This record gives sequence, C-alpha cells and structure tokens, in this order.
Amino acid sequence: MLPRDREEKAFPKPAPRPQRHADDGNGAPRPGRPSSLRGSEQRRPNSGDSPNPKPASEEPRGAGYAQRPSQTQAPSVAQRSRPPIGRGVASHGPQQGLGGLRSEGGPSSSAGDELQSEAPSSSAHRPVVGKRPGKGKSKMTQVKVFVRWRPLVGDELKRGDAAVGYTCAEKGGSESVSVTSDRTRVKTWTGNGFTGVFQHREGNVEVFERVVAPMLSMTLEGKSACCFCYGHTGSGKTHTVLGYGADLGLYRLGSARIFEAFAAVKEQPLGGLQLSVRFAELHCGRAFDLMDSRAECQVREDADGQVHFRKDPTLHADGRVRVRPMSSICCKSAEDVAAAVAVGSSLRVVGSSSLHDQSSRSHAILEMEVVTQELLAAREAVIHEESLLVPLGKALEEINFNAAQGQDVDTDLREEHLARVTAQAEVLEAAREHVADLLRCGPPGLGGTLVLVDLAGSEHGADADLSGRKQTPAEIREAKEINQSLLFLKEVVRALASGSGHVPYRSCRLTRVMRHWLRDGCCCSMVANVSTSDLHAVKSVSTLQYAVLVASAGA
Repeated sequence: MLPRDREEKAFPKPAPRPQRHADDGNGAPRPGRPSSLRGSEQRRPNSGDSPNPKPASEEPRGAGYAQRPSQTQAPSVAQRSRPPIGRGVASHGPQQGLGGLRSEGGPSSSAGDELQSEAPSSSAHRPVVGKRPGKGKSKMTQVKVFVRWRPLVGDELKRGDAAVGYTCAEKGGSESVSVTSDRTRVKTWTGNGFTGVFQHREGNVEVFERVVAPMLSMTLEGKSACCFCYGHTGSGKTHTVLGYGADLGLYRLGSARIFEAFAAVKEQPLGGLQLSVRFAELHCGRAFDLMDSRAECQVREDADGQVHFRKDPTLHADGRVRVRPMSSICCKSAEDVAAAVAVGSSLRVVGSSSLHDQSSRSHAILEMEVVTQELLAAREAVIHEESLLVPLGKALEEINFNAAQGQDVDTDLREEHLARVTAQAEVLEAAREHVADLLRCGPPGLGGTLVLVDLAGSEHGADADLSGRKQTPAEIREAKEINQSLLFLKEVVRALASGSGHVPYRSCRLTRVMRHWLRDGCCCSMVANVSTSDLHAVKSVSTLQYAVLVASAGA
C-alpha cells in the first residue's frame, strides 16, 4: 500500500493462492488491491503495443484556469476534515517565461516580509529528482565546465608561497589551460575543452554572469538547472557558492535576479511568487536536513526510478502514517533567502583538514524553487491523503492475509474495505493530478528550480598537515569517506564518458543524488576550483584532469 521507499513494517507474505480471473464474469472487480495504488503494478507496454500511442491532450501552461480540464469527482469516503484543494491563483495568459512575460493586472499582494515556515512538498514533488535512464548505453548531458583560479590567501601569503605558472588560450571554440610547476610529474600540463576560465582577479559576480545567469532562463521557464563546484580542500568552492563578506555567493546573486523577474510580473497569483529554499547535507554516508535542525533523512528511489530525500515515517494514534520530504522555508525576498541559508550553513559540518581548520566536511545541496501558496497547499493535501490511505490499506491486507491462511472472512466486510481503499486511492490520485495541473497551467516559471552543489574538498593521503597539528582518527575517517564518494562520482562520469551500459549510480548517496543532473537532457554546469599556490600544484592538476573528463563525457 505504501511506496517502496517508505520504511514500513511489511505484513508476512500470504501463502500462494489459486490464480483468479480479473473479474467474476459480471464486471465486478475481484477483492484485493486496486491497480491505482502501486505504479509498479500497472501493465507495462509490450512489443505488441502500438509503437506510436496517441499522446494525451495537454493544455499549454499559463492558458488560464478557466480552460483547465475538469477533474472527475472522486467518490466520497467517511466524513472527515482534510485540507481543501483551493484554486486561488488568478488567470494568466500564454506562458512566455518570467524573463519576457507581458501581462496586465493589479499589483501583487504581499503577506509580510518575515520568513514563513513552508509546508514541505509532497511525493508529487521530489526535490533532486531523477528518472532511471533507458536500457542500453547511457549518455551524459553536455556539462559546461568552467575553471576558476583563486588568489593566494591567508597562510599562503604568510609563508610566501610561490604562484603556480598557468596560461589560458582559446582553441577550437573552447578554452585550454596550461600549468607549469616543478612539483608535478609533467613539468607543463595542458588540458582543453573548458567553456571558460576565470582569472584569480575575478570575483563571484563575474562567475555568476557567465555560469549561473544563463541557466536562470531555464528556471524562469519552470525547468531545473544545476551548478556544482569541485576541487581540493581550500580551493574556494564554498566561497563561490555561499560567498564571503562583501563578495556575495552564487545563490545570493541568483535569488536576487529571480526576484527581479518576479517584480516584473504585473499579474501576481494569490500571495505572490516566492522561492522555496531547501538545504541538504551528505556527511559520512548519511543525509541531513539543514532546514530542520539537521534532522536525518534517507535518500530513496521509488518504483518509478525517482530519487529524493525522505524523513523517517511518523505514526499517528489513529493509524495514519506520514512520510514527509525535506523541510523548506518560503522566502519573499533575496534577504529572506540569505537568512534561510545562513541558518542552514550554521548547522553544516566543518572541521580540520590537511590545509586549514575551517574546512567544509560535507557535500551541501541547496535548492531554490519557484512556488505559490496554492502549490504548497496542494502538496500538503497530497501528504494528508497519503496518510489516510495507509491504515485503510493495512486493514485490507490483513483481511486478505487471513483469507489466504484459510480463516473465515466476512465477504461483505472485505468488499466494504476494498471500496474504501479504492475511493481513497482515487481521492489521492485527484490530489496528485491537481498538483500536476498547477505546475502545467499555473503562473509562468512555477516549479522551476535552481540547484547549487558545494562538494566537499578532496584530500591526498600523503599531504602533511601544514598547521603542524595531527588529525584525529575520526577526521582521517571523514577524509576517507569524502574521497571515496568523490571517487564514486568520478567512476560514474567515466562510465558515462565511455558509453558504458552500466553506470554505478548506486555506489553512494552522492551519485544517486547527482544522477539526475548528469543524465542526458539536463542543464548543468561545473566550476572546477583550483589554487594558484605552487604548493598545491599537484592537487590543482588533479582537479583540472577531472574537469577535462567531465567536459569530454558529454561531448
């Protein structure tokens, strides 16, 4: 009765029963579970099916709710109170994306500037979603790879570190980088295929304009885009994503640009367009929700191949079971987004590395999604309907189990439970359809998501602790876990680059999460952060080699 990703105590499997027909000859369905409850029980198309099935009619987004296809009224169940599925969003013209939207209407309504605790999204929305690639050779999306050199900082200047020699040149429509150092195996290493190279004098604003700004058009059209930063410890990844001091991070610059696009929309939905902020952390093989006091989550893959974060199930006294996704904070301004991210950043794991004592020791995934109050209410309704279906389904399975064991079962009672389960399943399906309908026909940009990933820094086992402090066994194990997850990610990229029929996405949680952004058809960029210190030349070249592999994988 539950999706496969929920950790629910399963009933014992019933004894084999004689095979029955789908109905009793009079058109009545046989007692059991309705086919709409589990996506995996639906009949899959076979070779005899029509190769070109007639596509379902689809209304263009933004065509207005007055023209929205009517939903079939689901059968009523026992009287109960549940969150209403409202339709408070005003009509909109044909969607052109928020960047070039031209509409007329009254001013947007505001409900205050303070942070609002948002109802977490339901299973109809999966934060970091990816579907299982088709059979055969996997193909990687064309990832735009950028290189960012950082200047000498802190202890490097105190020690008087020499700057590594590097040059940049344009070659065949892309840029190449040459690194010269006596510390590397090859005195001069050269790699190409990069979309752009940022000199050590350029700040986050220049990086944003070339890397993230072009992807915002996808977000403002209701699609998703991802940018992830890779590099060795202390190379400036967190500085790039989250910023430092007056140098604002990519998330802050991106949220400000999105809210500027919101302000250009004349006809606003009820409550206005907002950004839903989610912040997750992967540390030592475990996932945590930074928007909910670092509550532990699970990275789950359901029957449809969707990968998403889920919290542990909550059992209520009336038998309802709620499985909630990550928490989020609903923001109405760039300042609200900055305050929400500051809360999550304060809970992120930092510690001592071989280079400095304030190193990020976890992979951080920051998501900013365009939402409305109506969409949030609809997702909350789905969670509510799912929780009501659980006790009904458990009761029906218990009756069927007893019947399979040869016990006397009241046929009328079983039929009554089956009818209630079927009715509730249809109510749940109607709630999910309403969420999909809002995303399809709602305001332009609704559901668009910008994802920024700050990967933990890789470390070399032979590196000496420059501070003179010896790392603890726990810190050594932590570094080992980071390197292992980054190695698994590298193996995924290598498999995609070679066109392998098997890609090891399930090696770790990081590769499961990143699968969606690396598969074919997604909008993704990578920033390879490297240091100009000659002391780190070997690590910088290693990072650049990794970047060349990613750039060539989708070529």
